[in-house]
Amino acid sequence: MGAVCIAFACAAGEEPPARAPRYTLEDLVRIGLERGFAPRVAAQDESAAQAVVKRAAAQAYPHLSLNGAYTRLDEVPEVEFQGMTIEMGVLDSYAASADASQTLYSGGTVRAAIRAARLAREYAAQGTAHVRAGLLRDIRGGFYTVLLAGEVVSVREQAVGQLEGLVAQTRARVEQKTAAEFELLGAATKLANERTRLVQARNRLAVSKGHMRNLVNLEAADFEADGALRYEPVEATQDDLRRQALDARADLRQLRLLGQMLALDVFAARAAYKPTLRAVASYYGNNTANPFAAGDLEWHWTVGAVVEWEVFDGGRRAGTVAEKAAEVEKARIRLEQAEQAAALEIEIAYLDMRHARESVAAAREAVRLAEQGLLIASTRLQNGLSTYLEYSDASLELSTARIARLQALRDHLDAAARLRYASGADSGARTEEE
Repeated sequence: MGAVCIAFACAAGEEPPARAPRYTLEDLVRIGLERGFAPRVAAQDESAAQAVVKRAAAQAYPHLSLNGAYTRLDEVPEVEFQGMTIEMGVLDSYAASADASQTLYSGGTVRAAIRAARLAREYAAQGTAHVRAGLLRDIRGGFYTVLLAGEVVSVREQAVGQLEGLVAQTRARVEQKTAAEFELLGAATKLANERTRLVQARNRLAVSKGHMRNLVNLEAADFEADGALRYEPVEATQDDLRRQALDARADLRQLRLLGQMLALDVFAARAAYKPTLRAVASYYGNNTANPFAAGDLEWHWTVGAVVEWEVFDGGRRAGTVAEKAAEVEKARIRLEQAEQAAALEIEIAYLDMRHARESVAAAREAVRLAEQGLLIASTRLQNGLSTYLEYSDASLELSTARIARLQALRDHLDAAARLRYASGADSGARTEEE
């Protein structure tokens, strides 16, 4: 029938309706990592961190500045001396200079700043890894939710079809005076209720697709999920996953890097007690160096060294060191708290997965029993030993069991995805800084 409709549409000059694209889980992961908003923002954080490294490294290199000036006077000042008029300057004055400076010693602050900037760059990289891991978890969970919603729609549509046939058969029997109106009323009520459930299932499918489109920044107005809800066992123990998380999770690596950066802040604050030494040089020229012989620029140079040492500051540096040390301790506490939170996250996901695994087994048995019950009800109905209401109840029990099994499969897959995230399986390789 669909092919005939498309043929008539083409003959009438109309474009056939476009089919919604189909995406596998791998397709959506690839699209999400490429086009998702969070990874793109994280990439900009990395770019900014790279710029910070360049800015910090600049402190170790010589600084050179060029300066130029031009001045026009309304009149040249004059001085009368023994009957002579002497001009003290020139009408147009020019000056130019090149100044250079190089830090020779700063108590280690420059080296610490460069090291901290590199750690900040790695911190941003781990932030990107953490964002990507969270996106992978959300895409997997969203994909399984779309699959579940689609399967529930199929089950509900099948149930509605069966009940529509049941209502038609019951109506025919009522007309033949072989069934009571009560049976038709009961069958019609069950059909109306199941149609309501079908509408709700279709709405949940549309909503789950909308969430997925927003998550991966998908351009398609509609799409189909290409996959199936299958049981995928996880063999790792909870202790193994907990140990893996402590080493692999990007957010925990970030907190360790933060502790190192804050320790460098303490080092830099203590370095403020030490003197700084800079070499300076200047090459300059102007046409007013000799007011009695204005003309071409006269060039000169100077070289020297500048030492700065703040001997007493009223306790400002001591307060800064104490403040930075407190920040280091706070970072250590936050890391300890985050490690405990990761362990709890693993425990919750592991328990959810175990519960879902047991639910899958129980739901599988429930589906088997419901299928047998429907077969018995169908046989009894054909032999006139039961009513249509008994058969419709058995049909609805089978639909409920199938949906429960699909829900359990989805819950198991979702728990496994959360467990991958919680254990750091998607956080990438360890960093060189650690």
